[in-house]
Amino acid sequence: MVWNMLLMWAVVIVALVWFVGSERRRRRDADIARAARFYARARPLPREPQAEEPPLPARRAGGLTEQQRAFLTTLAEVNRAPERPAAPASGR
Repeated sequence: MVWNMLLMWAVVIVALVWFVGSERRRRRDADIARAARFYARARPLPREPQAEEPPLPARRAGGLTEQQRAFLTTLAEVNRAPERPAAPASGR
């Protein structure tokens, strides 16, 4: 008699566990199907237009401008090393 009651409770527990698991699986599958329907109907995101690269500056055919030439001339005069007398050959 004890074995019969124990077996009956085991069957009930197994049935409940099986039922709860199948209900969770059914709800999970329904959620996935609902999400799939939502994303299947969703509009695609608008794409931003590709930024065009700015055009390269026009190539200059000439050399330096007058202002650049004057700057480089002034820079050369400032950086010119002062002339020093040569050191004596004896090293004294």
